[in-house]
Amino acid sequence: MKRILLVLSTLFIAFFLTGCSTTPTPKGWLVTTCKGPVYGTSNSSGSKTGTAAAYSVLGIVAWGDASVNTAAKNGSISKIQNVDYYELTILGYLFAQYETQVYGE
Repeated sequence: MKRILLVLSTLFIAFFLTGCSTTPTPKGWLVTTCKGPVYGTSNSSGSKTGTAAAYSVLGIVAWGDASVNTAAKNGSISKIQNVDYYELTILGYLFAQYETQVYGE
């Protein structure tokens, strides 16, 4: 009985108290993919794209840098036009990817 409580407690912590490895988008339990805007500016449309990503496994281990600055640097962008995000989750929080996509010149 104690072993079952330990396993359930561990799962609760892994799935619900995951800190910055979670994102504020809708989640499904099998596979979820979401894409949407973060913000835009009045800069004219640019031809460059930069991306940066962060990943999480089990909602416990997270790594990467999905910041706007890193995405702009990866795309050699100095004037940001708009920023989008892309998110992939598999089996809740078994695996998650959050990607920042920056467009500009």
